[in-house]
Amino acid sequence: MVNGRFSFDQHSGNSWHFFMFSRLCWGSNVNLSVGFFYVLFACPQSLFQSLFQSLPQSLPQSLPLLKKIKHYTTPDLLVCDEIGYLPLGRQGSNLFFQIISERHQNKSTIITTNLPFADWGNIFDGTTVATAIADRLVYNSEILILEGPSYRKKISER
Repeated sequence: MVNGRFSFDQHSGNSWHFFMFSRLCWGSNVNLSVGFFYVLFACPQSLFQSLFQSLPQSLPQSLPLLKKIKHYTTPDLLVCDEIGYLPLGRQGSNLFFQIISERHQNKSTIITTNLPFADWGNIFDGTTVATAIADRLVYNSEILILEGPSYRKKISER
């Protein structure tokens, strides 16, 4: 899903860079500058782990969490690869909603998932927050549905 005002020129090779980053940077956060754009590539597990570590024990200590949320809302493009393999629970869903909500109509977001929207309630602790997240992502977006045989399965059969 490509959301927002960031666009790719298919002849510039940007999509190739993101394909390579998704292969090379599995399981980590990666910062990248493409021209004048600041891009953050994050897998959901590391994104939520860093947010959970910043959760305050009491309200006056919420500054680390705010800084961490800002880390994910600042980039011109946030690429969140392979969302949906693990349920996020209530806290994770609320934090992800905060990030998507702050990015909505201001910054661009790319989400990759194998799950249709109908199954997002299983990831995001219920249909209410899943619908709110999907609504913000889908608004003014291009949804790309890629179908075909699994590349990983093809490689493993060799």
